[in-house]
Amino acid sequence: YQYYAAVSEADYSRGTLKNVIAKYFNNSYLGVISSLVREEEISVDELRKLIDEVEKGNQ
Repeated sequence: YQYYAAVSEADYSRGTLKNVIAKYFNNSYLGVISSLVREEEISVDELRKLIDEVEKGNQ
């Protein structure tokens, strides 16, 4: 027998992340970021870099 994935790894990862955000952060992506900043001590510079990367990707 040969078995193949029904979904790609990227699709599975996105779905899993969405489920975690829904279950633990009440569908709030801002809540996730806020938690990461508080708990993981993400710096303002790291947040700015992330924002820059997102903005470049949306152009």
